[in-house]
Amino acid sequence: MPEPNQRAAMLCFPYAGASSSIYRGWQELFAEITDVVPVEMPGHGRRRNEPLARSMPELIGALLPQAEPHARGPLPYVLYGHSLGALAAFELAHAFTDAERPPAALIVSGRNGPSRPAAIAPIHHLPDEDFLAALASFGGTPLQFLTDPQLMRLFLPTLRADLGVAERYQRPPVDPLPCPILSLQGTNDKFVSRDGVAAWAEETHRDHHPIWCAGDHFFPFSHHSARLLIRDYLWGGSRESGE
Repeated sequence: MPEPNQRAAMLCFPYAGASSSIYRGWQELFAEITDVVPVEMPGHGRRRNEPLARSMPELIGALLPQAEPHARGPLPYVLYGHSLGALAAFELAHAFTDAERPPAALIVSGRNGPSRPAAIAPIHHLPDEDFLAALASFGGTPLQFLTDPQLMRLFLPTLRADLGVAERYQRPPVDPLPCPILSLQGTNDKFVSRDGVAAWAEETHRDHHPIWCAGDHFFPFSHHSARLLIRDYLWGGSRESGE
């Protein structure tokens, strides 16, 4: 962890279908302690003209050029990712550890430990109608997207590609990380389970801090209190797990 009150950079990785703009506004909350660095995935946001990643190695290869300068910079850095972003952050934590520049901490949400699958069956291969019904059941997807055929045609390939990367993911044979892990999960998140979240403890030689928060799969973006927990953790405040 960064020393209490020590400034750090926090690289943030979005969930499936999202761009780095989901982290817009986080800088104000974290301004006193960290530089929030939203990392864009290929085929999304400002990188929308690039091909979508179809596998985790392909995704990590596309993310490395954005993330590596911060991993080699003068500030300590932490990695944060939600859902698909949690897996990307985990993989990059290992890449940078192998390069002898491990993160000060790994922060994850919306995802079981990488050795466990999501708590729901894969959906990326389903027919459009079933795929959209599954998305609606998770919460967080705007009704406009689910009911607008034009938007559906625009965003469905991106969602399918991203979910395919996450749902086909298999943890590589790697040693536990040398940094602590903070795991925040929603009590109503259908993607995670108690046993699955506990598996994050297997991924570190340091401490694993599991925290369960009220909310569904998208709770970090709808509940201000979840972002405060991350801030307090980075600032050296309360690091105890709880309900």
